[in-house]
Amino acid sequence: MEFKDILKTERERCGYTQKQLAEMIGVTDRTIQNYERGRANVARFEHLQALSEALGIDLSEFSENKKFQMTKSQKDEREITKLVNQMTALFAGGELSDDDKEAAVRAVTKAYWESKELNRKYGKKKSRA
Repeated sequence: MEFKDILKTERERCGYTQKQLAEMIGVTDRTIQNYERGRANVARFEHLQALSEALGIDLSEFSENKKFQMTKSQKDEREITKLVNQMTALFAGGELSDDDKEAAVRAVTKAYWESKELNRKYGKKKSRA
């Protein structure tokens, strides 16, 4: 199931209108419409987190879907995977369970998107000459 379908199904299950859900997470109802029509991807991690909380579902239900993209590039994906592999080496040759690996990936992904958002918010501004 694609992100847009999960979002609409869960919103309807909760009995929310698009406008109600939008107000709950701090976006416009047009944004929710665009998400549900597949015309836009969630660009901010906190919106995805707010959606999962408002709908009472685990964040992983959105992110485990292979068709869901949070506007991350293949380079971003490779960097996250490389970091998780390096983290595994910290355990002195021991193996992580699949659950532990998934938890590490979720934690690193969350930290990655939070730092990216902070960088966007407080990073260098392009000056207009």
